[in-house]
Amino acid sequence: MKRHIYIVLALILLSCDSDPGTITILSTGQCQIVIAFPNLVLSHPVDLQNAGDGSGRLFVVGQAGKILVFPNVPSVAASSVLLDIQDRVSAAGGEEGLLSLAFHPDFPANGYFYVNYVAPNSRDSDQHCLVWSGRGTGAFHLRVWRNTL
Repeated sequence: MKRHIYIVLALILLSCDSDPGTITILSTGQCQIVIAFPNLVLSHPVDLQNAGDGSGRLFVVGQAGKILVFPNVPSVAASSVLLDIQDRVSAAGGEEGLLSLAFHPDFPANGYFYVNYVAPNSRDSDQHCLVWSGRGTGAFHLRVWRNTL
């Protein structure tokens, strides 16, 4: 639940300087909540990240196993798939599936990013962490950690 609140707050903050044509969901005297990317369709987003590489791109983690990337522009209408590991993640919903994304501090130079997910048929505490590199012809798997708390 906390993760969903953070995503909503991040989307609100990202929309602060948005176009005047944004769709208002809620407006009070001091706060206005708008849809940050009204032309984008996101399925079960659980994490929103900026790589810190100066590219102006945003990365959205979908619980089903896809990470989408798109420019941080309110009028954006399409996204690209950065990573698709739907075959590796649990589709049971709840607190399972692809859970988070983190970028290596030197991401602009090495292209490394990390994902955390729950695999199918895992115990509740089984989580996996992958290191991927987005350089070259596509993402490739470097290492898997299995956390069995």
